[in-house]
Amino acid sequence: MERKNFVSVHAFTLYVTVWMSWEAFRVMSAYALVSKLDGTGTAAVILAVTAPITALQVFVFRTYSESRK
Repeated sequence: MERKNFVSVHAFTLYVTVWMSWEAFRVMSAYALVSKLDGTGTAAVILAVTAPITALQVFVFRTYSESRK
């Protein structure tokens, strides 16, 4: 049975991770425009929100590329 149109779990997690990254960028861009913190404080908040997503991206991209081999 051939499954060319089947979306694997790895591909799905890759799509969700890319979407999460886009949403984090969008929300943090809006936050940076209205933040009352100084530049360093704003950068620290942005880093605290986006760092876990970046770590997840590394894991998902590695898992996806290994599943394609």
